[in-house]
Amino acid sequence: MGLPRLHCHRDASGLRGLVIAAIFAVAMSNASGSLNSLAASSVVDFRELRGGSIPGGSDSAGFLRLSRWMTLVWGVVLAVLGTLRWGPMLEAGLTIASITLGSLLGLFLLAFLLRRATASGVLTGMFVGFAAILWIHFYTPLLWTWYVPAGAGITFLTGVIAVLRAA
Repeated sequence: MGLPRLHCHRDASGLRGLVIAAIFAVAMSNASGSLNSLAASSVVDFRELRGGSIPGGSDSAGFLRLSRWMTLVWGVVLAVLGTLRWGPMLEAGLTIASITLGSLLGLFLLAFLLRRATASGVLTGMFVGFAAILWIHFYTPLLWTWYVPAGAGITFLTGVIAVLRAA
């Protein structure tokens, strides 16, 4: 006598759909957090650079409108970067996140550790750090796991130099 045969339901499309929806939800959540952080940093820094005023009015509606535009700008920048050949999908996602998170960590450290940090110094550090990490990614053999500390360090040091030169 043999073992009884188990019959499995072959149509698991509902489960497949649920897994795909979960993957998209995680990806959108991660992208949303990064985009909103980048946009918020940019809007606040640009507002400080302009002396506390923002284009389109200083009310909360103007601030929200500018935040939405900056989210769109950063989304386009990251989408363009995402269309380049990055390799396997998991590595590509982590690489793109590492490129942006290094600059954000550098901005946080600059504002937290340097009381004299200015908007122009922070923006200089952010743009130089972001450009440096892109250059490192495309022209050096440095692995993506080092992008966050490298981007944070470059952003922080460039911001400190810009702040000290302006003082």
